Amino acid sequence: RALSITIQVTDALAAAHSRGIAHRDIKARNVMVTRSGTVKVLDFGLAKLMESHASSSDPQLTEVGVPYGTSTYAAPEQAQGLKADHRADIFSTGVLLYEMLAGMWPFRGKTALDVRYAVVYHKPKPIAEARGEDSPALRRIQEILDKALAKVPDDRYQRIEDMRSDLQEVLRDIDIDSTNTNTFTGAPVP
Repeated sequence: RALSITIQVTDALAAAHSRGIAHRDIKARNVMVTRSGTVKVLDFGLAKLMESHASSSDPQLTEVGVPYGTSTYAAPEQAQGLKADHRADIFSTGVLLYEMLAGMWPFRGKTALDVRYAVVYHKPKPIAEARGEDSPALRRIQEILDKALAKVPDDRYQRIEDMRSDLQEVLRDIDIDSTNTNTFTGAPVP
């Protein structure tokens, strides 16, 4: 379910990014799941037109040097008040996936300042350790999380579509494994 939700978030972000819009505040509160399982990404209040789509007359929506975004989900560049682009959404999507799988945020602290420090300088506990279990799927998800949560934007996925493709591949592998497991769990064939 966490993978399905995250894939739908990446679909929404891919649509926004293709129109030159970076959301810049992806978090659990801004992701709603309908009863039918459809995901809606809400609150584009911090959204910014990416530089490649902006005109020279577009106002700066955030002051450089001032942290912005929700501290537990903000990318390191946001936590430091630096310019952020669509790759900040990729980081925040990684935080969202981690949170759904581990039941806790990857970066924690007693205050928002502590959390921002952790975002910039700490590495999250591996997902298998946070869950208390390990599997090939979790190891693959860890690779995706490592790339999405890279501190330097150039080390992250450069396109949300690439993250989506990797997530879809893991989901397909899980579906195949569960189908094969269910197939072979019945009574032995004589």
